[in-house]
Amino acid sequence: MLKKNLIVAALAVAGLMVGVSASAQTYVGGTVGTARLSYDCPTTVSCDKNATAYQLFGGYSIDKNFAVEASYFSAGTYKIAGVSSAKAFGADAKADGYAISGVAKFDVTDEFAIFGKLGWARSTTKAEFTSGLTGSDKSSSTDPVIGFGVTYKFSKELALRAEFDSFRDRINSQKHTANALTVGVQYAF
Repeated sequence: MLKKNLIVAALAVAGLMVGVSASAQTYVGGTVGTARLSYDCPTTVSCDKNATAYQLFGGYSIDKNFAVEASYFSAGTYKIAGVSSAKAFGADAKADGYAISGVAKFDVTDEFAIFGKLGWARSTTKAEFTSGLTGSDKSSSTDPVIGFGVTYKFSKELALRAEFDSFRDRINSQKHTANALTVGVQYAF
C-alpha cells in the first residue's frame, strides 16, 4: 500500500512539472558520487562499504524558499566475502529506491544557494550470493531520508548541484544507514 502511495505521489509531482509553464518553478537533474554503507562486518568477513551512487530527481518550487522533490536513487553495489564452516562465500548487495521530500532553500547570493531536504524513502536491497552458498534475498523498508547541499547557478536555468543524503536500508532483517555524497546538474524550466 505504501509503495503505491509513493508511486502516486511521484506521478503527481511529475504531473505538476509537466503542467507548469516556463517559470523556473519546475526542475529536473541528476547527480553521481560515492556512498558509504554503515555495515559492521565480522572479523572473518571482508566488506566493501563504498560504492558509486547516483540519483535522478524532479521538483516543483512552491515559492522562493520551498519545493517538493521526487527522486530515484541508487546507493550502489556492495561486495561481501568470507569463509564460513571452511567454505568460501560471497555476496553482492545492491540498494536503490524512491524518495519524496520537502526542500527548504535559501539564496546566499544571486548564484549561490543552500538547501535542506526531509522526506520519506522506499528502499530495496537485493543480495545475490555468488559462491559457496547459493540464493538471493530481497528486503524493502520505508524510512526517513534527510539531505543538504548547495547549488551554483550558471544561468537562470542551469545549476551545479552538490549534496549529502542519508537514508536507511535493510539487509536481511537488519537496518543500516547509507550516506551518499554526490555532484551533478539541475535544470529549471
